[in-house]
Amino acid sequence: MVDRLNRARSLPFRLDGADFWHTGEHFAFRGATAAESLEALRSTEYAARNPRIWSRTVGDFVPLD
Repeated sequence: MVDRLNRARSLPFRLDGADFWHTGEHFAFRGATAAESLEALRSTEYAARNPRIWSRTVGDFVPLD
């Protein structure tokens, strides 16, 4: 699973504390660059939903910086 997320073309993220490791639930903005995805996740629409993005370095979802 980690390899699959590391190879993803779009930036994987999860919302509202979803437990990816148990449910597999995650999202991505298809066709968006990482910068575009980060911009969207920082918007008021998503900021209140506690977004966490996939980090290839850590191998897990981490909070936005």
